[in-house]
This record gives sequence, structure tokens and C-alpha cells, in this order.
Amino acid sequence: MSNPMFRGWPSVAELMESPPLRALAARVQPQQLAADVGRFLNRVRADLHAATADAPAPADLAARVASWIAAHDSPVDMAAINATGAVFYEPLGETPPSDQTAAQLAAGQFAAGQLAAARRAAAQRATAEPGNPLSSSRQRAASLAAKLAGAESAALFSSVAGALATALASLAADGTVLIARGQVLDIDGVALPALARCAYAKLREIGAANQATAAQFEAAASIQQPSEHGPKLLLGIAPSSFRMRPPYSFPDWATLGSVARRHQLPLLIDLGSGGLTPVSIEGLDGLTSAAEALRAGADLCFVRGEKLVGGPRCGIALGSARLIQQLEAHPLRAAWPLSLSTSAALEATLDANLEASGSASAELDFEPLAIRLLRVSAENLRNRAERLAPQLAALDFIATAEARHSKASLTTPDDGWEIPGWSVFIRPRSGTASGLLERLANATPAVVGRLAGDWVELNLRSVPPTRDIDLVAILEQLGQAS
Repeated sequence: MSNPMFRGWPSVAELMESPPLRALAARVQPQQLAADVGRFLNRVRADLHAATADAPAPADLAARVASWIAAHDSPVDMAAINATGAVFYEPLGETPPSDQTAAQLAAGQFAAGQLAAARRAAAQRATAEPGNPLSSSRQRAASLAAKLAGAESAALFSSVAGALATALASLAADGTVLIARGQVLDIDGVALPALARCAYAKLREIGAANQATAAQFEAAASIQQPSEHGPKLLLGIAPSSFRMRPPYSFPDWATLGSVARRHQLPLLIDLGSGGLTPVSIEGLDGLTSAAEALRAGADLCFVRGEKLVGGPRCGIALGSARLIQQLEAHPLRAAWPLSLSTSAALEATLDANLEASGSASAELDFEPLAIRLLRVSAENLRNRAERLAPQLAALDFIATAEARHSKASLTTPDDGWEIPGWSVFIRPRSGTASGLLERLANATPAVVGRLAGDWVELNLRSVPPTRDIDLVAILEQLGQAS
């Protein structure tokens, strides 16, 4: 710091390690806490420059920050612990970025941050840069997404549903969209047929409920119709969009891409939970990334910012520069804008992803939390479960606690993805397992587990290792209250 009155003050990261703030970190989302610490320091500095306050001693800063956060008129969010085993458990919202990334963002070490830090940086850009700050931020984020995926171009929307509706309207209006019958699903909560009607496109469903062949697509693409009503594109929906994954048989993306090229039709793919770049994780075979889909022949693919990208909720369209330009030029595109804070948060997240992709050390610090949870080895999970089980079994109101091998998943506990996991199964000494599950859900912070017969299952695949101590503390509090 250039001003001598700030010499010796601890950084945001150092303050986060102080006892008063470590106590808050056990109950508060780490990224929100880091952002609020940064806000407090900025406010104190502003007051000192304006000579409206006395400088607190560095040793008193942590206590002052903790008191200010506790009394702040915008209460911090309580961080629920997701112990369902579903890494993208939708009722709990987006999976947050890594704690280290959030702290760095809040400390201003990147161009923008999620939450409050993103808004502050975006506001600074609005005064520092000529032109529309939203447009420039969106362009930067789109450019980073395209670079990571190896795409010619990219466009950003408030959701994948909006991106897909715009694509159908600009590329298939008054025509037919060929899609496997079993892939006609909801897109971000909106029925795909409704999106098609909005775009004045007609879906033609190929095959049976869980089966379609390349020959059937070939035949449908070959049907001679008036050009304005004929096939305009092929659409694929990735299996990771399925809430339940029954047995299915659909053409792979490369085969579908070959059919599309033979008939000079664009191939569009909604990648579901897939990210921008490939990830090699046991149990996730078939989870396609944008980079892989484009190499397989997709002309456009759609990625969710809140999934493996680790950013805010949004939709990213990637692929042919010509087709992206058509999407950007269509009037429906304006119905799905990206806010300034979301755009800035996505830009910062993609910056961190780019750094993680180029450095092994950066990967440890800045890789999205979802990927870090999925990469944890089964042996690591087993060790954690075997450490936690005796601690929970020692509580008076717990009859039994056992560490067992289990299965984890992506979006719902029973979505069919076979991701190895380990869980702690607990049974109360009195009352029912469903009653204990309800008490955990109403604790502060809440713990969301699963009912497994007479047991409550706490699946550690979706629990960051730093929250293990919180699980013990919460159950101890429940025992004291019973």
C-alpha cells in the first residue's frame, strides 16, 4: 500500500485465517465472506482518506471485520452442506467456485469477481473504458470461452434455453428439427417442444423412446419436402441432461455429425452438464465437453456456466463463427441478455480456468469446486468416511455410524451416473431416520443428506473436505439440543 497509514495491515487472505473470521467461515459461504472482508477494508480506507475515522490497529482489524459483517444490513448467506452425493444438486443452486478463487476475486487480484467484487470491478470499468461496459465484458468472456473450447466464436445468453431458442429461430424457423425421440426433454426447466414453438420450428422425433439409429436419421434427412418445410438441422441432447438414465442407444456425436455433413445440415448439441474442456474422471464416461463435441462435428454446442465451468448461471453457445453471427443478429437474442455482474463473474471464472489449464499449481488453487469434488479419489473419500464415522458414533444420540462404499451422481441422487463414493451412514438412538434428516435440514448451516431405510446417508463425494469438521459440529449441536 502506498499510504503509510496502511502499512502493516493484513491482506484479505490473512484476515480470513484469523480466529474471529475462521469462526464465521464455519457458517458462511466462503466466497461471500471474502467479498465482505474486501468491502469492509475498502470502506475503512475510504473513511481514512476522508479523515472521518481513526485508523484501527492491524491487530484489531479481524474483530472489527467480524463485528461489521455480523451487524451488516445485508446478511451473509448460510452455506448449506450438500451431502446428497449429487455434485450439482439443483435445489441448492449453483456449485460455488473454489474458496481460493473466491478469495482472490474478492481481494481484487482478478479483473472481476463473483458477487460484490464483480459488481465493483464492473462499475470501475464503466468509468475507465469507452463504450458499453456490458458489451466489452461480454465480448471478453465470450472470447475466453471460445479460446478454452477451441471454437471459432462464442455468444453468451442468460440461459441455455434462451441460447437454444435463439438458435432454432435463426436456423430452423418454418422448418423441421431432427432429434431422437428419447432426447425430447426439458431444457433448463422449459419443455423443448415449447422452445421449438417459440422459434416457429417443428420437432421431428426419430426412433423409439430410448433408441434411435444413424440410418433413421439418414432417412429422415433424405425426405424430399418443400425447402421451407424440410429438415433444417439436427439436434442432440447429451445424456447428462437426463434426470433418470435408463438404458438407451443413440448415435454418437461423430456419427450424427457425418449424417449432418452429408445432407449439409448443421448439427447442434446441448451438452447438459458438460464443460468447455475434457475432464478425465472415473464414472463420467460419456460426459462430452464443448471441445470434444466440436471435434466430433458439431457446428454449435451449448454449455452451462454453472456446471463444470464453475461460474454463474448462464448459457454459452460455441462453434461456427457464421452461425454465432446469425444468433447474435436475430431479434430473439435480445430476450436473453447477460447482466453486467454475471458477465464480469463469468469473465473472471474463465480467466481462472485458463490459468488452471496452463499450470499444475494454478489448477490446485483455481480449478472449479465441482471438478475438484469429482476428481477426489475413492481412497481419499474412504479415509474421510472412516475418520468421521467413529466421531459421530461417539455422540450420545447416535446409535451407530458406519463408513460404507456408495455411489455418487451429477444432478440428482438417482440420475444413473456411476461415480464412486464413500458415505457415513448414521442411525439415531431414538426417533426415526427421517426425523434426523429433517433436523439436519433445519440446522444452521443446513445439512442435506439422503434417507437410506433406517439410516441417514451423508455422501462425502459432494462435501468439500474443509466441511467435515462442520458435519461433526452440527451433529454435536443437535445432540445437545435433544
